Amino acid sequence: MYNNKYCFAVYGKNRQSIVSRVITFLCDSVHSVHGDCDIYVNQRYDTGLSDRPIVLENVAFLLHGIVFPWDISIDELSDTYGDYLKMLLNRYKGRYHEIPLGFRNGSYAGIVVDENERVVYAYTSFLNSFPLYYAQIDGCLVISSDYSIVSKATCSSLEHLSVGLFEYYTYGTNLSEFTAVDRIKSIPKGAYLHFHEGQIDIEYYYVMPKEETPRPFEEYVDEFAELWESTIQSVHSEKFKYGIGLTGGIDSRLIYAALRNKSKPLLFTGSHPEHADYMLAKKLTDSEQLNNHVLEDYRTSDKLKGYAEYCCLSDNPLNCNSLNFVDQLYFREKNNLSYELFGLTEFLGGVYHYWDRRSMLHPLKMSMPIKHHSFNSNVMSPNQLITLGLRNSSLKSESSYFDKNIASRLSSIYDDLSVSLRTQIGDVQSVESYLERFRHVHKMANLLTWSILPGRIFNEHVSPSMNIEMTDFACKIPLEFRDSRRILLSYLKRFKPKEAKHVLSGYIFSANSPWIMYKMLSPYIKVLNSMGITVPYLQWYIKRNDYKSISNMSEIYQLQKYVCTESKFLHQNFHHDIMLNLYQDKSKLMRLYNVALLEIQMSHGQDYLKDYLFNIISFIRRDKN
Repeated sequence: MYNNKYCFAVYGKNRQSIVSRVITFLCDSVHSVHGDCDIYVNQRYDTGLSDRPIVLENVAFLLHGIVFPWDISIDELSDTYGDYLKMLLNRYKGRYHEIPLGFRNGSYAGIVVDENERVVYAYTSFLNSFPLYYAQIDGCLVISSDYSIVSKATCSSLEHLSVGLFEYYTYGTNLSEFTAVDRIKSIPKGAYLHFHEGQIDIEYYYVMPKEETPRPFEEYVDEFAELWESTIQSVHSEKFKYGIGLTGGIDSRLIYAALRNKSKPLLFTGSHPEHADYMLAKKLTDSEQLNNHVLEDYRTSDKLKGYAEYCCLSDNPLNCNSLNFVDQLYFREKNNLSYELFGLTEFLGGVYHYWDRRSMLHPLKMSMPIKHHSFNSNVMSPNQLITLGLRNSSLKSESSYFDKNIASRLSSIYDDLSVSLRTQIGDVQSVESYLERFRHVHKMANLLTWSILPGRIFNEHVSPSMNIEMTDFACKIPLEFRDSRRILLSYLKRFKPKEAKHVLSGYIFSANSPWIMYKMLSPYIKVLNSMGITVPYLQWYIKRNDYKSISNMSEIYQLQKYVCTESKFLHQNFHHDIMLNLYQDKSKLMRLYNVALLEIQMSHGQDYLKDYLFNIISFIRRDKN
């Protein structure tokens, strides 16, 4: 069994019988008791937070993950942790649900147990967050960042197609609070749980602001420069080792450019010496004579076994909607990284407003001035808006294969969900603005869909641009000023000319080139590159090589198909027409594969799942030879 990183709490008079069901899985954790609450924490590695709650006037406060405060550094927090949290408890006395507003950045879960009022609060950071699951059983509240522990504590199993599973298969993620098991739910992003006298209420602690009256463009660039460099400095540490995945793209370039001490973090780039990202990153770091840039070399990795082991690391396989392999995670562990910074500046960069990237007209539309479509003239159902927001990856056309009651129930849930989404997204006037904000919170490629969640076992993940401060800033700026990364490129050009002079990945010029050229040409260049066509000389960094990426390995999809074909649960709950066409849609195959993994893990455990997948791999390789 893997030594996962988690927090687990049970609140209530009858909690001992619940704890007894999972006590063997909590052997690596630190146990604390506060009133009627048992708390178990396994931090695994140091991020400056205690593995025990801080108590003040009969109120216990636990933080799990990594936190960057507003007024002190993470280094100072680790030295004054108890006193600092007591100060926060005093500052937010009687309104403990607002505590997340007291942190500038981080990736964390928080639990407050107020024995005076007999109230429990629980929440995660707005973005950068990991899931926090909850359930009620025997009059008790169960909360954990580990899905497998909650399922065992509540005696849950995967016996039928729940509304949460149907939602996951249909949309590729769970936007609602539902999970694979009806009893277990998750706290929404930017929301908090309030538990009192057996009643659970969920409310948002953060909603997005309105756009402001436009100011001159240069004022926004100046404000971004000041805000961004302050943000990057706030996630710096002299005490904890951290890293940055440096690529040739604009996201990591922005982080790198704003670093005051570029020699401090570990700069790493994958995945072989002739990879475009590595060639561009090396040219950038060589120009400043840095010796802290290293190659993530995976040329000799067994990616098939690595992918299988990566799948086994997750406490909830439905969250692993990406093709990663475990060597990537071991690289972080080997280099003793407490956390790593990554980009996700798409909202700031104004690239989330598209309707459908699969359309042949998409490059043309992206190279033209933005056309806003008002809600008044585009009467869309909640499901249509959500489907657009999730990049048209919905499988709603297959709903006829499923029981009408479950499809109707999900439709009703999404009608209610659309109201809460509009509450968090705020008052926007166009479909494009809605899509931008929706994708900022729920985009399927970011940490919020937990695609790299197993990596938390080895180090935390923090995107400086995904906090409340940067979100507020992006919300206020008209889309036309952010469109096609206009503000970001202007920042590099005006304030960071050394970093701006190097060509950007997927493009033919540097950030110093006129923005209008980037706007008009980059959509077409990306299409050409996706077809294997490069621009001679100007895209010197793209070289042909024999290195096969994991997404191009047919054995990966053979493994997924084999698991799906053998799954009794899938055959019992999914129509035979769906099961007969597994290879036609790789995203559909991934979803079914993850459902099968979850069923095996909940029934037999992580160790059995690993042995099972490795046996299939042996069979695939014997058959191939």
